[in-house]
Amino acid sequence: MSGAKTKGMSIAFDENGFHFNKPFLQKERFWEGQFFSKKVSLLYNKFPFAPLHGLVVVEREQQHPQLLTFELHQFAWMMANSVSIGIPGFSLAYNSYGAYASVNHFHLQCFVREKPLPLENDKKYPLIHYWFEALSDAWEFIEALHRDDQPYHLIYQNNKILCVIRQRQDDYTHADWTAGYAWYEACGGVITANIDNFKNLDETELKEELNKLIVK
Repeated sequence: MSGAKTKGMSIAFDENGFHFNKPFLQKERFWEGQFFSKKVSLLYNKFPFAPLHGLVVVEREQQHPQLLTFELHQFAWMMANSVSIGIPGFSLAYNSYGAYASVNHFHLQCFVREKPLPLENDKKYPLIHYWFEALSDAWEFIEALHRDDQPYHLIYQNNKILCVIRQRQDDYTHADWTAGYAWYEACGGVITANIDNFKNLDETELKEELNKLIVK
């Protein structure tokens, strides 16, 4: 779905498309059970770019599309807050539709990172972003983004939520060395497909690519 044309903030779940209920993916589901009020499936991430990077699929049998609701927002908040008590640095990331979400089957990405993301250390960071310490305040803002068809990323950390506003993936052309910027890149991380690209990239190219995400 990350390479597809997007419009609005969601599309209907497509049972014939790629999703996490496919039989061949079940071997990658290494834990499943109740967490608070939800059934959660934890899948191995074949392409990790963060420590303990996994996929958290919430109520996978119900086939939710990749659209955040208040109930799912509340669950992500509760999960991040509770797990981070025992695993410092545990966080959950969410890519909205239009922000390089990879699969149209509701999922979060879990990871552990005790060091701040680059965005957190840069007071002049080019992308608009906000921190929330109250679940309801964050949701009020997210609802406004949904009404405006504005793509975004979320990071749920211990008792706080980061929201990053970005340009819709269809509205710019990314460089050849990237598959497109999702939550990690929007927060200052860099992923390349091969070591040569990584070695050859310079600060100017990285700034130019990040600046493409600025909402005009």
